[in-house]
This record gives sequence, C-alpha cells and structure tokens, in this order.
Amino acid sequence: IVNESLILIRNGESIRPRSGLTALIPLVLAVCALLWNGFAPSRKSGDEAIEEPGETSVVNRRMPTAPDAAPVGSGWLIGCAGLGWLLACPPLGQLNPFSLTERWLILGLAWLLAIGLGQWAWRRQALEPAWLTAGALAVLVNLLAAGGIGIPAVALGLWVAFALALNLREDRPCGRLREATGGRFGAFGFAAVWVALLGTFIGAILPHWKAEAAMADAQDALRSLPPAYEKAEAAYLRAKDSDKLSARPWLSMAALEYAIWDMRGAKVEDLRWRKIPFEMAEAASGNRPANNWTIHRERAKMTTLILKRLGDRLGPKERLNFMADVVNASRLAVRLNPTNAMLHAWLAESSADIHMYPDALTEGQEALRLDKLTPHADRKLDPKIRQWIEANLKDWEKNSKASPDLKALQERLQRK
Repeated sequence: IVNESLILIRNGESIRPRSGLTALIPLVLAVCALLWNGFAPSRKSGDEAIEEPGETSVVNRRMPTAPDAAPVGSGWLIGCAGLGWLLACPPLGQLNPFSLTERWLILGLAWLLAIGLGQWAWRRQALEPAWLTAGALAVLVNLLAAGGIGIPAVALGLWVAFALALNLREDRPCGRLREATGGRFGAFGFAAVWVALLGTFIGAILPHWKAEAAMADAQDALRSLPPAYEKAEAAYLRAKDSDKLSARPWLSMAALEYAIWDMRGAKVEDLRWRKIPFEMAEAASGNRPANNWTIHRERAKMTTLILKRLGDRLGPKERLNFMADVVNASRLAVRLNPTNAMLHAWLAESSADIHMYPDALTEGQEALRLDKLTPHADRKLDPKIRQWIEANLKDWEKNSKASPDLKALQERLQRK
C-alpha cells in the first residue's frame, strides 16, 4: 500500500482515489489508536478503575484481584473463542461451506488444538494489553512485508489482536463496558440495522457460495479424463445465474470456449471463437466490476491467443481491430495497477505490434524502472522479457518520431 502510494506521488500522476491509498488512511488511524491506548499509562489506579460506579467489567468479574493469579473458569471463554473463529471463517475468511469438506475437517481439528493450547497458556498467565499490542504490531509488520493485509482470511488475526488489545484496556474509554438505553425506538433501530446487515450478507454471500460451488464442479469436470466439456459448460452457466455480480464465470467460460475451439483445430470457419471476445467483454459489463485490472489483463491475454492462432487468416482490418483491443485492455489494466511491471511490458509489446512506437518506448522504460524498484521477486520481470525489452528500446526510440497513430493506421488500411 505504502509503496504504490509513494510511486504515484513521485510520478505526479493524477488518478482517481485508489483502494490502496484509501485503505492506507484508516489503517494508519487504527494503528495510532492502538498505540495510544495499548501502551499508554492507566488513567486510573488500582481498584478505582474496577470499582467505578455504574460500570461493570466482565473480565474483572471473572478474574481474581491478584494480577499474578490464574483466571477462574476460563474454559468457557476459550471454547467460545475457538467456536467463534470457526463460525467467522465463512463470512470473514471467504470459505465456502458448499465445497472443500476436507478443509473444514482440518480447520475444525486445528481449532480444537488451538483451544487446548490456549486454555493451557491462559491458566498460567493473565493477558496484558501491552502484550497483545506488541503482538498486533508484529503481525502488522509481517503482513506489510509479506503482503496479504487486504485479504480477509489473512488479516483476520491482525484485527482480532487489535480488538482484544483495545478491549482489555478497561482503565481507558476504549475498553469500558457501557450500557445503552434507548427505549423501544432504540431497540427497533438496532434491530432494523441488524436485519439490514444480515439481509445484505445473505443476499450477497449465498449467491457467491453457490457460484463458487458450481465453479468447483466445472473444474472437476475439466480435470476428468477425458475432460467433460459439456458438464463444465453447464456448471459455468449455473455459476452465471447464481452470482450475477461475479466476473469469474464469464472469464472461465471464455477460457472453456477457447479450449474447445483449439481442440477442434482453431479454424476460422468454426465460429465458436467469436464467442470469446463477447464473454470477455461481459465480464466487465453490467453490475460486474469494471475496475478490476485482472479482468482486462485476461481479456488482453485471450485476444492475443486468438491472434496467434488465426494469424494471417484474419483480414487486415479485423486483425488491426483485435490488436487495438489488446492495447486498450492492456492500457486499462496498467491504469488500474500502475506499479505492475509485467503489465507495462505487455502494453509495450502490444503497442509495438501495431506500430505505436512512442507508447511502446514509454511503457518499456516504465517496466524496466518498476522492475528495479520492486523488492518482491514475484513482481519482477522474467529475465527473457527484460532482455527482450532492452534489445528493442533503441528500435522503438528510432521509430517513435515517424510512427503514425492508431487512427491514421486504421484509415490507411480502410483505404486499401
């Protein structure tokens, strides 16, 4: 998050608010709140915080007054915590209960082990807010270095540690137990908000789970010998009907259409290949997310595969239109993920294919610059691609001044 924001600021680019920059602000505020409350001294001393009139602490009722004594009756708390983790995995960890039964069995055994070990540790030492604060900061550093802080299943441990550390500070406002009395109107408002949240969850998550289960059936059909293409196609259609907001069924259907067309010999007369651009376009239309860079990257890759298979069997005008689609899709992917070196390399290659040498030169130089900047090995350019860009930079620079733009090239082909 920080790396992408700094690169955008350094380049002086004017871009709409991105998820990385907008997520950075609440993350910094949350860390500041954790540091302020987790390591700050107590506002009240000794029993004054415990015996404050009008406030009752659940933890203080369960724990002895001696700070070094073991808590009393903590088994129910550990058990509820483990069960809560298990129940929280579907909505927060995006685990599909309609598939992957083995994963659920392993997860259940892991929670039982965690409960046992947690109860063993809990009986020997009371938890201190400063310890949890330090642990949360360690998890934060790990996620910022390794990645995955925006993935719910990965970042769940971070936010749970944040919440526990803040709630254990009962001597500060962030951890005090308060009783809200709003009468019937307050109860009705709370119930209405809760029902709205529950309805939104059911309306959004259940279609997603059903679609993912259908996608898993399609993958099983394709892995069978021989591949059951008709069964996979029917499963992808079910996924489309189940979740109309997901782009994955459309992208997978396009890949399936290409596999069937390629198996038949990739003939121009076989019009199945014309369904592929339609499927790819539908993946980013309607209510489906058009600002997902992976969709446009897949669209560019699939169109490139069609061009390579058909070659000169396409007419000049149609071939140029397909090449222009590759450039447009690659450019959209670059705008949505401007720090990805590989996307810039693909855009440089597709721009050079239609003789847009100034764009090819700019994108090639940017790909090499980002390749040097990124510390992540999985985001660096392939050595062969890096060598190919370096070998073509001089030719692109030489031809950039005399290169016609795309519109002029289209007009010239139409005249021919």
